Amino acid sequence: MRSKLKLLGQKIVNDRVYLGLGSNLGDRMHHLLFGIDQLTNNDRVRLIKVSSVYNSEPKYLIDQDDFLNMVIHIETDYSGTELLKIIKKIEFLAGRDFNIERNGPRVLDIDILSFQQSTCITNDLQVPHPKIAERKFVLMPWSEISPKFTLPDSDISIETLLSECSDTSSIKKYKESVAF
Repeated sequence: MRSKLKLLGQKIVNDRVYLGLGSNLGDRMHHLLFGIDQLTNNDRVRLIKVSSVYNSEPKYLIDQDDFLNMVIHIETDYSGTELLKIIKKIEFLAGRDFNIERNGPRVLDIDILSFQQSTCITNDLQVPHPKIAERKFVLMPWSEISPKFTLPDSDISIETLLSECSDTSSIKKYKESVAF
């Protein structure tokens, strides 16, 4: 089927792509909106759904400001590695410092949580994101927009992962879903 679509000149659309966005430096809300705006200004990316924005305390390095987090559902005809390159450029344009320690403060962080029902492990990209099940700050907004979604090679829904998540960090709704 894939080769037939290519022959017809049609784009193959990946419509089950979920991204997690987070920021804990400066005008956090502005940085999240900047990330979405940059993604959706690309004619090969279409925004399907946007979660509410959640305020969450840092999980791994606790001596830093709280994060704002959200999850978006997009469709695109980019591959996962192409999308990652675009995301890294957007993070750079937002002012992200890629030299800070892992899980340190970030102007903008965009993670590919899931890409279709595909799995991918490279030096630069691991999909689905390996720490989804332990991150309430990802599961709560994701469950809001797609509670029944299941990760590749799993029959456990996002809402079930959330209900079973052992993360006890404080997560509070900061703002209802933003309009685009």
